[in-house]
Amino acid sequence: MTEVDVTVDPLPVDWLLGHSVAIGPGVMMPERFVARVEIDGAEAEIEIVANILGPRAHKVSVIEVGEDGVNGEALRRIPVASVVKAAARSAVWMRHDLLAGQPGIVSGKTLAEVPDLVRRQWPNGHMTFFLRWVAGVYLVADALGDGPTAAVAKAFNVSRATAGRYVEAARKRKLIPPARGRGTSRPATEEEKAKLRANLGLEPDADVGDYFVVGIEGADEYLAWLDDPFPGWRTSEEDEGNG
Repeated sequence: MTEVDVTVDPLPVDWLLGHSVAIGPGVMMPERFVARVEIDGAEAEIEIVANILGPRAHKVSVIEVGEDGVNGEALRRIPVASVVKAAARSAVWMRHDLLAGQPGIVSGKTLAEVPDLVRRQWPNGHMTFFLRWVAGVYLVADALGDGPTAAVAKAFNVSRATAGRYVEAARKRKLIPPARGRGTSRPATEEEKAKLRANLGLEPDADVGDYFVVGIEGADEYLAWLDDPFPGWRTSEEDEGNG
């Protein structure tokens, strides 16, 4: 997807007071905002709305396209999906202050610009400070549909393997959700077959054949984390190392 430079209109003062929505665990976005973009002489405004499924374009208004006016070619020059993604990165924020560990906010843009002070904490410094920042980058990327480990590697300017170690350390602290594995299947138990018969309105002794249960490895742990998504943020666990 093409990277584009966009300008997000100033957000209304009341966007923190009930006009934001969660697009992921702890990750928030204004439920409605406007992005402006100019590409190859075509200028447009895109009104964006957000919900738990993420941000999407609600209305596209072409402001100026040059002497030829509005036509199909001019409209095709406006990469709507790329604009929405770039604008979302500018508007996203988290409900946790990664620096102090107290309720507060921090923008997605701030998270992506990791200070040297944070980088220097690995591996023997203030690990709660460091890993909360890792978790913030990870959760924001995941909510926006980006590769979260790749986002950590880019933000911290490290290899994918090193970023993976950061992520596992944050996961161990319960700052990010458990890993979800590949799809799995197994033969159903008798109890599960009984539930299937009841759900289908079948007789208790009806033959349901070789019924298999299909799921995702680690799904139970992941769903439990979603029920209580930030246990690691609330603990007073002592830091490892010298921090």
